[in-house]
Amino acid sequence: MHCSRPRNAPSLHTSPGPPGHGKTLIGRHMQRIFGEASYHFEDCSKLHHVINLWGAPPPFHKSEQRPRFAEFLVQRSGERAVVVLDEAEKMEQDVANSLLSVMQDGEGIACCLR
Repeated sequence: MHCSRPRNAPSLHTSPGPPGHGKTLIGRHMQRIFGEASYHFEDCSKLHHVINLWGAPPPFHKSEQRPRFAEFLVQRSGERAVVVLDEAEKMEQDVANSLLSVMQDGEGIACCLR
């Protein structure tokens, strides 16, 4: 299925299921497989505002400081990487929409991180 995708196209996978079935544990074990450099684990239950995902835009205070998620994407621009979004169903709707619009084609990441 993914063989026909361009190498730099984002790939989004979900692991839905009821609580207590090991989704978080599997996500954390993936870090051992992929290594620290190409892996990021994000607890989405803490993402209440778009600013928590992408950071504050200039000229706002601390706009030069990016959240861990945004910094991970900047450092791995153009590279393959694994991002595990744990508890994604607990994300606020505007945060989910922001993330999905970027993941749709991968082109929007740069505009979100300016």
